[in-house]
Amino acid sequence: EEVSLQNLFDYASFVNADGIIAYIDSTDEKITVKEDVDRNQIPLITTGVYNPDMQQVSYIGYSYWELGKKISDEACSLLPEGGQIYLLKKDDSYSLNFANFINSFENAMENHKNISYKIVDDLEYRDLVFQSQKESGIKNLIISLSEEDTTRIAQKMLENSFDNSKDFWIIGFGANEACQLYLNNGVVYELISLDGEKIGELLIKEFFEYFNSGYANSYIAADVSIKRSSDEN
Repeated sequence: EEVSLQNLFDYASFVNADGIIAYIDSTDEKITVKEDVDRNQIPLITTGVYNPDMQQVSYIGYSYWELGKKISDEACSLLPEGGQIYLLKKDDSYSLNFANFINSFENAMENHKNISYKIVDDLEYRDLVFQSQKESGIKNLIISLSEEDTTRIAQKMLENSFDNSKDFWIIGFGANEACQLYLNNGVVYELISLDGEKIGELLIKEFFEYFNSGYANSYIAADVSIKRSSDEN
């Protein structure tokens, strides 16, 4: 982890690798895939964040449109009698993906007029209306679309002593250790993440498909997995 991604790509070129499978965690990082010793482009298959500037032969990720529908279904199942949703907006670098997510989410929510939602960059204490809503029985749901936002909002809820059994639910996104810990402790009610095992299978499958035939699926939408705190306790 202390070696830069570009150095790893350079090493793959140096050893004349048949292909590269890479997890990309940012669209900001500019990576150049060098040729092998025969001046052939080394085929690159990626997962994680889609970077349109990389010359990948295949990308395995998730559809933000499908994610919007999936999360709206989960939200409606948690708020059968209505409630308030706070949707944490992601970084601007994901604006196109976020727009696809929002369009899908809003389309799915059209038939649930008893549920209101608000898109916010962050949640400060003054924004939270949980205390006044408790008396009316309105339930609050916070939806995060990144690991960073999930851990940050979970920590903020703990610091402000909000009780997730009375005041709010959190639907988080991610699979890192911090997110899993908050799920196990019941601070995060539900955690949505990519099916890592399935992605691993698809990455290897597409590599051999390209290696044997010279072709691969340019884009594959991976399945998402849903874990609930009630499943862990």
